[in-house]
Amino acid sequence: ALDQLFVECGLNAATIAGNSFGSQIAMLFALKRPHRVERLVLIDPGGFHRYSEQERAFTLSRMPVDWLRSINGSTFRKLFEPLFLISTLDTDAYLAKQEAKPSRPDWPRMANAAARSIKLHTELCFLDDFNRFQCPVLILWGQRDWVVPVEQGRAAMKEFSHARLIEIPECGHLPQIEQPDRVLEEI
Repeated sequence: ALDQLFVECGLNAATIAGNSFGSQIAMLFALKRPHRVERLVLIDPGGFHRYSEQERAFTLSRMPVDWLRSINGSTFRKLFEPLFLISTLDTDAYLAKQEAKPSRPDWPRMANAAARSIKLHTELCFLDDFNRFQCPVLILWGQRDWVVPVEQGRAAMKEFSHARLIEIPECGHLPQIEQPDRVLEEI
């Protein structure tokens, strides 16, 4: 699908950015289509930890698809509130958007996609692939991200020699929403 987007936009290559699981998709694309990726921007990325079978089973058991399908908006919002350290208009708008999702008619399909994404997140590990990236890599990480701890990024930097890690103080898992000016400044 991304290849088609490049064609439709008349692009040969571009900077690809992703947050969390989106970073894993961005890395996968950069490995499969290196000629399309000029630069990679990874924001609080997944894929820097190799899940054991026990960790994978625990992670998947926390959000089973049937539970996701049956969740109400206020409960869904509560899942996202701890991702932020700072309350702003942007974080409030993001939380309101999350709260509205379970009332959408396509919510069952969204819940199925979320469950598949969580499973794939636990399977995609790039620790053995860092030397295969052919483009510059910028990694932005909220220092107080409890979902994907910054320690994973620090440890990975030993193997990811052509990447640059920038830690964002007083920031959680979604720096592009919590501190968008800082993220833009770094990019």
